[in-house]
Amino acid sequence: IERFDAGAIINFTGFQKIVDAMGGVDMYIERDVKSEHREPDGTHRKGNPYGEGYIGPQAEYKKGNQHLSGWQALDYVRQRYPKNGVPDADYGRQRHQQQFIKAMVNQAFSADVVTNPIKLDRVIRAAGQSLTFNGRGNSVVDFAIALKGVRSENVELIKLPGEGIGTGSAYRGERLLPAADDFFTALKNEQLDAFLLEHPEFRNRNK
Repeated sequence: IERFDAGAIINFTGFQKIVDAMGGVDMYIERDVKSEHREPDGTHRKGNPYGEGYIGPQAEYKKGNQHLSGWQALDYVRQRYPKNGVPDADYGRQRHQQQFIKAMVNQAFSADVVTNPIKLDRVIRAAGQSLTFNGRGNSVVDFAIALKGVRSENVELIKLPGEGIGTGSAYRGERLLPAADDFFTALKNEQLDAFLLEHPEFRNRNK
């Protein structure tokens, strides 16, 4: 098969299940980070009855190459608090998420997974539980086989412009800005290469 057109949506819980099915993920932690949400054993930290935030011991992610379990990887990429070691807040969190996705791609297509039928079956089953997928007649397995040579350096990551809705206690969520509609139009019309040449700001340059 020369070409695949597909779309997939997976939530953070799905990422955690896939990482655990792979036996964890190896990634580089760019600076020491403390968790706002988890204790060192993975249990959730307790809410602070005397103010904002949480109380209790914090899980820590040390700078350097680390092997993370599913809950650790998910927890790490959720951190956005300057006091816990992420000085650039949302931008830092987005960068960590991009780094995690690339590490996950490398692990998913590593020999340790693709040549191990039992582990590969676990990964596919874990993805299937949390994955919304449309492969235009091709299954997730078809994709896994055809893309087995993919590595993170071959993956193009796109960041879509968005903004929060509401402020403070009236916060209601996030929404895409109108410029994102142009991206999806170009994608639908198979004009994405030309669109990205005109709009390089959509390319994610984070490493």
